[in-house]
Amino acid sequence: MKLVDQILAANQGRDPALLAYKWARMSENPFGFLRGSAGWGHQRMAKLIPASSWDKSPKVWLCGDAHSDNAGTFRGEDRQTYFDINDFDESVLGSPLWDVSRSCTSLDLFDCTLSSIFLKAYLSFLVGGKPYA
Repeated sequence: MKLVDQILAANQGRDPALLAYKWARMSENPFGFLRGSAGWGHQRMAKLIPASSWDKSPKVWLCGDAHSDNAGTFRGEDRQTYFDINDFDESVLGSPLWDVSRSCTSLDLFDCTLSSIFLKAYLSFLVGGKPYA
C-alpha cells in the first residue's frame, strides 16, 4: 500500500474541514509532517526497527509522541519547575526505543547533530537516574 493510501485510510471518517486543516499543517514542513503523523506514522516507524529490538527492550511508560514540541516546563507536585516531556495523550506501555527514535527524528529535522547530543544526555540520565527534588 502506498504511503498516501495509508495516510488516507488512517484518517477515514474524520471531519473533512479538520482534515483539510491537518493536511495543510502537515504540508508546511517536515516537522509538521512528523507531528501530524502520530497515529499511522507510529506503525510505519515500528516496521523500520527490527522486532527483535522491541522484544529485548524493557517495557516502560512512553509519551508515545515524543518530539521537540512536546517538551517544556511544568510545575511538579513539589511546586518545583521542571523541563521534561509534557504531553501524554498518546501514552502507552512499550519499548523506550519508541520515544527515543521519535525524539531523535524530531531533533534531526532541525539540525542533524542534535540527536547525538540528545542521546548522550539521555544515556547519562539512565546511568545516574532521573533527578527529583
